[in-house]
Amino acid sequence: MSMIAIPYFDKRCRDDGPCIALKAATQKATNMARLKMNNMLADPNGLFCAFGWITHGSDLACKLANVSVMTSFGEKMGCDMSGERALAVSLVVPKSPK
Repeated sequence: MSMIAIPYFDKRCRDDGPCIALKAATQKATNMARLKMNNMLADPNGLFCAFGWITHGSDLACKLANVSVMTSFGEKMGCDMSGERALAVSLVVPKSPK
């Protein structure tokens, strides 16, 4: 187990097995990333062409990396993470609002 995966295991996996808790945490993280992406695409606060857009983009990139690590970790633990991969496949950091 890699050093980056240990905190996820310690936080998410208890006696009831790692897959249920890890899948739920991954789905929650994916939903949070989707909300952030949709908010950036709508740009309700007019952050495009401002410093705020960059910081929000960096935050979303970190959320997406988190989802990727959690999904990979689940697969390494033997969990079926195909549903979680399917949920996350359409998530990207937008270059501009719609």
